[in-house]
Amino acid sequence: MLPAPLLDPVLTAFSRLRVWERDGDRAPHKPLLVLLALGYWVQGRKGLLAYADIETPLRNLLIEFGPPRRQHHPEFPFWYLSNDGVWEVTPDSGYPPRKGHSSPSARQLREAHAAGQFSMTVRVGLERNPALVQVVARTLLDSHFPPSTHEDILAAVGLDIDTPSPVRAARDRAFREAVLTAYGYACVVCRVGLRLGNAPVGVEAAHIRWHASGGPDVITNGLCMCSLHHKLFDRGALTLSPDGERVWVSEQANGRNVERVLGRFHGRKAACPNRVDAAPSPDFVAWHHKEVFQGRARG
Repeated sequence: MLPAPLLDPVLTAFSRLRVWERDGDRAPHKPLLVLLALGYWVQGRKGLLAYADIETPLRNLLIEFGPPRRQHHPEFPFWYLSNDGVWEVTPDSGYPPRKGHSSPSARQLREAHAAGQFSMTVRVGLERNPALVQVVARTLLDSHFPPSTHEDILAAVGLDIDTPSPVRAARDRAFREAVLTAYGYACVVCRVGLRLGNAPVGVEAAHIRWHASGGPDVITNGLCMCSLHHKLFDRGALTLSPDGERVWVSEQANGRNVERVLGRFHGRKAACPNRVDAAPSPDFVAWHHKEVFQGRARG
């Protein structure tokens, strides 16, 4: 039975988005399209959105917040989201068939001047209850992305929400304490471990395989990190070596002070937990390499 807030038909539909799954691969394409469209909605663009207009913004979202892939295909969520009953595409037929594909190509969508919008049910629901925008956005963020990336995603799509996260509140609170204790309340990358009185400040329990992607609240799936390196870890700027013993920095990481805050740690030994059975699982590290880490490790 759905929680009371999800009894609304609009929220129910969005909570049941069919997202492609295979061997733990991330596929946040539909959620990112919905979040982008919600951003346009609150900005007053509530009608049809031309594919040609949103193709680049959606591709940029996939590059920034999706898994590392050689190619990104914004045309897929634009077309297939209509199968979930929350999106409409016009024209929805008449495209030349493509071998091996049941969807039009990006070029075909552009040439047909295809446009998409929320379904009538969703549009009516959002008009009647504007607060649904925040709850839908929160539901998608909690279901598909780690908390450290939520504010960045919201800024990228032009949304500002203050709806609390019931999913995060319900998570295993013992996980954080177990991970921080195992690493002595110090970041595995930079060894920073600040306290205000007796309270730790600025250190967090990071999931190696994201909780939103099936990562369990077990100590071998956790790392103690300062808030900065936690965010960089979740954005794919750094990872661990396959054996979990060293810090790897992406060759794509660049910018002002990058060497001071990140680059100088490449190849250094990661802090070890004080328990042998708390060491990072190679399976979770392998998932992070495949689904999060951007590009290749520095030479």
